[in-house]
Amino acid sequence: PASGAGALLAPARRSNPVAFSLCGKPLDDASLARLRPVAVKIDNAPAARPQVGLDQACVVYEHMAEGGITRFTAIYHTEDTEVGPVRSARRIDLHIVPQYQALFAHVGGAPAEMAYIKKYKLLDVDQFFNAESYYFTRQRPAPSNVYTTISNIRARADALGYGREATLEGFPLSEKPPEGGRPATQIIVPYHPTSQGEFRYDPQAGDYLRYTAGRPHVDQA
Repeated sequence: PASGAGALLAPARRSNPVAFSLCGKPLDDASLARLRPVAVKIDNAPAARPQVGLDQACVVYEHMAEGGITRFTAIYHTEDTEVGPVRSARRIDLHIVPQYQALFAHVGGAPAEMAYIKKYKLLDVDQFFNAESYYFTRQRPAPSNVYTTISNIRARADALGYGREATLEGFPLSEKPPEGGRPATQIIVPYHPTSQGEFRYDPQAGDYLRYTAGRPHVDQA
């Protein structure tokens, strides 16, 4: 299963932000600390599993979409990976994407969402208007068949004049458990039986492993 806790918390040290990316990993090039993140809207319908590149994201937000299905907004920083299936924007993205000053990769959205994206000037790389940055696969049924790469999105953003730099702070993270807490070997997020999220602690891995609808949530690779 994909590692859960590290990807969700995305620790970075505020005391030394130059040396760490949004994922909390050392950077060989200090200038990469200022690299603008990329936010990608990823499908989580049963037909979309297993996803591609979701395990490479620094931060992953999961939310209800419709019909018991959840959807992800995945934030990438210095990682360059194939990502998909890419789906449409949701209202929650109007709150998530600007927090990271991120480029936003998605496949359209409802008229109200699209109007807000334009109104609040998100750095939009919508597939509807930037088709050359995305591609289709025959391995998945529509609409879960649209993919892209982080480098494709960055290249298109360059052409749109969005700029490559952002000013971000890392997440504070303490290894000391909060007072009054107790050990948790299992965390369940009861979205819906079709999409129930679960994290099970694995002592050998020293991490929480992710399950969806009772099955290991793996990457296509």
